[in-house]
Amino acid sequence: MEREEALTTRDRLAPSARKGTAGATAPGGVLLEVTDVTAGYRREPVVRGISLQVEHGEAALVIGPNGAGKSTFVKAVTGELPLLGGSVHLRGVDVSRWPEERRTSAGIGYVPQVRDVFPGLTVQENLEMGGYRLARNELRDRIGGVVETFPTLKALLRRQAGQLSGGQRKLVGVARALVPQPELVILDEPTANLSPRIAGDVLDEAVSALCTQGRGVLLIEQRVAVALERASSVLVLVDGRPRHSGPAADLRGKVDLGALFFGRAAAEPAAGGATRP
Repeated sequence: MEREEALTTRDRLAPSARKGTAGATAPGGVLLEVTDVTAGYRREPVVRGISLQVEHGEAALVIGPNGAGKSTFVKAVTGELPLLGGSVHLRGVDVSRWPEERRTSAGIGYVPQVRDVFPGLTVQENLEMGGYRLARNELRDRIGGVVETFPTLKALLRRQAGQLSGGQRKLVGVARALVPQPELVILDEPTANLSPRIAGDVLDEAVSALCTQGRGVLLIEQRVAVALERASSVLVLVDGRPRHSGPAADLRGKVDLGALFFGRAAAEPAAGGATRP
């Protein structure tokens, strides 16, 4: 009953959505609105007073030093953690008290930093796991759509995910999350453990494809320089609180990240290769 209600709500959330063979969604203003969110563990706040918006076709970037609360914030958005304060709205509907599964059914896709693929399964089987609730014909069409979005996966469908390169595995993880056709895709540090060149390629291919389709992207990333080039807006978290919020262009090559994150001078500016704040 809950799943039926969530799917009905998703139709109401996106009344003007237009889906093609690759699952493209028409732009429709603000998709995700997080307002003054406080969240933590055992009712002890870790993040406080966080507000953020994600629009269709745009990528919102969240950055900050290690321990800033980025992972806690993501869990609050997905519903893995209950809110201690504030609200989360998806297309104007308050989902603050919805459990994680219901938010997923309503259009939130999540690609975690680790455990983003099933290494013992083939790429085809990983994609099928992303749509395990779908009818066979619909699942086939959805997988065809995501392969159309990421054509490099076509030649990899019969290979085990555990045998792929780090960049290929990450694209499989993103593709699997796309099979249910979410409107919002959360990418949690997708370039972790990748080389700088592969990291840039993954962000180019994944973020660009999602935004082109009209989806919203919430990007959590430690490679600040490359991420800023691909984002529309940026939120900086420090010690669980927002330090800066605004257009990503304002920080590209102009801000001393050491001063922004730690209150001291940094060795290099954002555009000069500061990749792990």
